[in-house]
Amino acid sequence: MARRPPCRPGGRSRPGGTADVHRRYSWCGPRPAPHDHHPSRRHAARHPDLVKRGWDAPTGPDELWVADFSYVWTLARFCYVAFVVDVFSRRILGWRVSTSKHTSLVTDAFRQVLHVRRCNQSSWTAIGLVHHSDAGSQYTSVAFTAELIDAEIAGSIWCGARSCRPNRSGTCGT
Repeated sequence: MARRPPCRPGGRSRPGGTADVHRRYSWCGPRPAPHDHHPSRRHAARHPDLVKRGWDAPTGPDELWVADFSYVWTLARFCYVAFVVDVFSRRILGWRVSTSKHTSLVTDAFRQVLHVRRCNQSSWTAIGLVHHSDAGSQYTSVAFTAELIDAEIAGSIWCGARSCRPNRSGTCGT
């Protein structure tokens, strides 16, 4: 990689601003491209986008579940809340709260939904059910994918306009 040329003196900037820091440490010229720290993940297989923003498609409950998690500030610290929602009924079927955003946060919320469905409805089956989520590391993890396979639920991961490039297996890759 070629060395960057030293900065020329005389450029005015706010004292302590970014340009001032760059000038003091001779950070001028073009920046190198950011490195892809996880090249193996770039083309990793993941579930296809089965929903394609078709939120009106479900004609009854337990056809499409959507999952996500968010963070909430409490008096003590941040907490993460994972939830699974039935799109037809717009009901929260399962949720979990944790102080970390490990994969267990989303798998526990998913297991809660399965437990409630199987206990309340003895004839409940997952045939035709799609579980849709974003492409976060928790939802693309091996552990969560195994949970979906064990429950015989079709996984679906949102492919944004810029992030969805089909790979060799025909599934979405980031």
